[in-house]
Amino acid sequence: MGKIQKISRWIPYELNERQMERRKNTCEILLERFLHRIVTGDEKWVYFENPKVYAGLTYKLTLEFPHSYPYSAPIVRFATPCFHPNVDTGGNICLDILKDKWSALYDVRTILLSIQSLLGEPNNESPLNLEAAELWNNQTKYKKYLMEEYHRALDRTQSNRNQQDS
Repeated sequence: MGKIQKISRWIPYELNERQMERRKNTCEILLERFLHRIVTGDEKWVYFENPKVYAGLTYKLTLEFPHSYPYSAPIVRFATPCFHPNVDTGGNICLDILKDKWSALYDVRTILLSIQSLLGEPNNESPLNLEAAELWNNQTKYKKYLMEEYHRALDRTQSNRNQQDS
């Protein structure tokens, strides 16, 4: 057997300015993502990173697991209003893996990734929200309407909280 030689002195490695900036930005992004995953009680908030339309928006989902889980799909809904072709006004989601394509092998991570994918690539062949499906083809109008709806929902949520605090 050979011997392993130890290096007796440590040579510091200095990052150049560009490398330091990239590492700083990476840390900021990771921290931001972490902070967007707020857990309070039984409420789960999920930050969907979707560069197409929903970038930076935060939605609350509810997941109800039946006694037969994992052999039956959980009931997943948007608790905060979400304007999307495959989400109705009650927050119900039209997603095949939550219906007939469910498998006991799926977990919460799979569900959330599928919803994230659906947000960026809706199935306009079977929309739950016809208005959103019609607007989807004009991304500028869609994004404008989405932001209006999102901020209206935030305002309603904030005023409900203020009334509860009073």
